[in-house]
Amino acid sequence: MFDIWIGNINLAVAFLAAAFIIVLPIQLLLCFKVKKLIVRLIPMLVTAISTQIFGLLMIYSGGWNTLGYVLLMIMSCVLLAASLFDWGIWAVVSKIRRKRNGT
Repeated sequence: MFDIWIGNINLAVAFLAAAFIIVLPIQLLLCFKVKKLIVRLIPMLVTAISTQIFGLLMIYSGGWNTLGYVLLMIMSCVLLAASLFDWGIWAVVSKIRRKRNGT
């Protein structure tokens, strides 16, 4: 992804780990416990909108600011991918539950 180090820690790996450690349980909890669809979609909508905003800012900025917006867009894409992964887990588990219950 990108190669930025803080001490002995690769920032990309640290961000990916934090994204999946924080976003994964929160989104899964929302998918399985909350009944309203709009509430379950909030994390995904927020990350999708932020990805679009950072993409536009990347296009219309100049100089070193572009690099910053690229990094922010990549990070928000990772969060969006984590949310989509959670929705996939929820869909598979729901299908297995329905098949098991016979409905």
